[in-house]
Amino acid sequence: MVHSQQLFLGNTKTRFTDKICAFCFAVAPILQHYRGIYENMGFTILLLTSPILLFRMIDELQRDRIYVNNLKALIPFFLFEIYSVIVRDFSSTRIFYAIFFVWVYFCIASGCLNIFYILKYAVTIGLLGTILIIIQYISHYIFHHTIDFRMLNLLVSQDMIWIRHMDMNEGMIRLYRPAGLFLEPSHFFLYTFPLITLLLISKSLRDIRKASLLSIGMLLTTSGMGIVFLIGIWGIFLLVYRSSQDRVSLRNIATPRNIGYVLIFITAFAIMYATIPIINQSITRIFYSESGSNTAIDGRVMRAQNYIETISGKDVWFGRAGITSELDFNLSGFYATYIKWGIIGLILTYWFYVQGLFKLKDAYFWLSIIIVSISFFTAHTHGTFYMLYFSLFLLNGYHQKQIKN
Repeated sequence: MVHSQQLFLGNTKTRFTDKICAFCFAVAPILQHYRGIYENMGFTILLLTSPILLFRMIDELQRDRIYVNNLKALIPFFLFEIYSVIVRDFSSTRIFYAIFFVWVYFCIASGCLNIFYILKYAVTIGLLGTILIIIQYISHYIFHHTIDFRMLNLLVSQDMIWIRHMDMNEGMIRLYRPAGLFLEPSHFFLYTFPLITLLLISKSLRDIRKASLLSIGMLLTTSGMGIVFLIGIWGIFLLVYRSSQDRVSLRNIATPRNIGYVLIFITAFAIMYATIPIINQSITRIFYSESGSNTAIDGRVMRAQNYIETISGKDVWFGRAGITSELDFNLSGFYATYIKWGIIGLILTYWFYVQGLFKLKDAYFWLSIIIVSISFFTAHTHGTFYMLYFSLFLLNGYHQKQIKN
């Protein structure tokens, strides 16, 4: 999968406990929405991996094995955790939370986690999600019975409120949008787009097949961002990476064959949009609701822009406390960070993602572009668990750059 395991950060960590640890990190973004012993289930299982990570860290320090490039890349996240405590919530709970994640990032950067296993388990989870989505469609449209794989009775309170609101809106637009194991289609998109990107650009036929199956699952969820992403990433793959040539140039991209691919895709997509209701509704909901208002991005972008106009003084730099009760909509990562943490928060969080545009190559370069782009439309790029999830793969890009040089 995605070239040799030797190219992955933490490739020496192959014991059973290492695999358990990798699995916990792979499922944490999903389990963060469910109740746990401490905070939520995602945070709880990461706490349970602490002894394993501690022993691995001791082993790495004894070997004097330090990945300097990885640690340098993570400096923004280290600073953000410290900043968030100092500027806003100087409580024992928040201090513990910040110290814990700084330590986790340090462990990842030091090779205490096997990223190969994390990717392997994440792909398996994504493929299972695709299978469950297909089952949901068959049950809904053939047997007229709706199956819900979400454990709603175990959700944390804020997610339960959001899911009820979302399900009500989905019912109003009469569009069935299953997401398998995930709470909503956008979560399936967030979890699988790094996997599809890494699998596709590996050029391995087996990985491309897996990427195709994950893409089918993403399409079936009718996620607007997912559809746009798939158009872009498959376009990049077919036009840029399908060729065996390593050098990418405009002449290699603008070939008659590639132009033919683009024309065929545009024609096929136009026909599907005009003839298949679920495709038409999936695209339309990105821009307009039945009442004529913007539904998919209005709350995250336009209404946030109106709120930002009320911010002034030191709140511009340090953000505004206690905004949750004031904002009754799902803010994008960019606007949520700016409103809550100010310009300083934006600089620290985007520093990590943006530097990948200049330092990383191939799949990891495209991952950086995608994360930065969707941060203006989705809330989770700056959420604790997806920041951790994305950093796992991006750090592997820094690792590969170092060992190849």
